[in-house]
Formats: sequence, structure tokens, C-alpha cells
Amino acid sequence: MLQRIQAGRLRPTTASQLSHAIVTVLTREQEDFIETMTKDVWQLEQRLTGGNVGDPEKYLDELFLARHGLLAVRTMGAQSGAIYHSMTTLTGISTEGRQLVADTA
Repeated sequence: MLQRIQAGRLRPTTASQLSHAIVTVLTREQEDFIETMTKDVWQLEQRLTGGNVGDPEKYLDELFLARHGLLAVRTMGAQSGAIYHSMTTLTGISTEGRQLVADTA
């Protein structure tokens, strides 16, 4: 996002526009993370069903790390969605701002 601002491709003029841009970037990052974690979980499943777990302690560490990452993303998404949803009712935000907030929610 910084590169887009420095290149002049992103010029937020309101807090709502800036917030929307930031959340959009974070959402893309979370989607990429979930895609990576999905592949990792699939590999963990394949190792388990194939009987190729290797070191059980290391395997469990990998499993719990994947679980923790996915739970963290789910929690961040749920909390962010709730915050932005409640912001749609604020009266001090412009109509355009409320539309961006609703889109973000």
C-alpha cells in the first residue's frame, strides 16, 4: 500500500477511504495466509493418512501451529467484521464513508 501511495495511485482524502484501503490490503494478506495454511494442513493430512508422520512431537507442533494460525485469522476477521458493522450506524460518518465501512464489514 505504501508503494501505491508513493506512486500516486492511492490518494485517500478521508479517514474512511484510508481505513478501507488498509483493511483491503490486510484482507488480501489474510487470504494469502489462509491459502498457504490450507496447503500446509492438506500436507499434514496426507502425512497422517499415509502413515508418514515422522517425529510425532514435531508433527504435533506443526499441527498446533497451523491450528493457531487459522484460529487467529478467524478471530481477527470476526472482530474486525463486528467493529466495522457497528461503525455503519455512526452518525458522524459521511454517506460515502458509511458505504466504505459497510463494504469493509
